[in-house]
Order: sequence, then C-alpha cells, then structure tokens
Amino acid sequence: MPIQVMLLCIEMISRNKLTKWWEITSNLNLYTSDIFIDDPLQVDQEALASWFGKLNNSFKLPYIFHHSIIRRLPVQDYFATRRQQQ
Repeated sequence: MPIQVMLLCIEMISRNKLTKWWEITSNLNLYTSDIFIDDPLQVDQEALASWFGKLNNSFKLPYIFHHSIIRRLPVQDYFATRRQQQ
C-alpha cells in the first residue's frame, strides 16, 4: 500500500529599513499538499492549500532597549473552506 505525498511551499520575506530606528519585516508562506493512497479501503483526500503571513515592526530605542510588535495573520485553508461552503 504505497503512499505518495506531494508538497509545494513558497516563502517570501521582505525586510525594509524605514528609518534609522524603525524596521519592518514581512513574511508570507504559501503551501499546498496532496496525498495519494493506493488503498481502496481509504477515502481519497483532496489537495489542501493554505497560507500564513506575519508582519514584524522593530523599533530601536536608545541604549540597550529594543521593542518589537508582531502581527500574525490567521491561516486560511482555502480548499477546506470552499468545501464547507458548498
């Protein structure tokens, strides 16, 4: 009973220094997975696609202080959500 898994992942990172004391880093991950099972007793799964995003603001303060604000975007399972809506 062979199992085959196909994964595709893409990660994009952007780092931007806006001023001497302020830096923004954004991160976007896109991925898809598909599992093939050669077993007639198992139910086939459809391919899943999902994404994850993050935005990080870093502020450099005087002396030894450093502050970061992070915003994470929720993961969206595109195909799973579409199936539930139908």
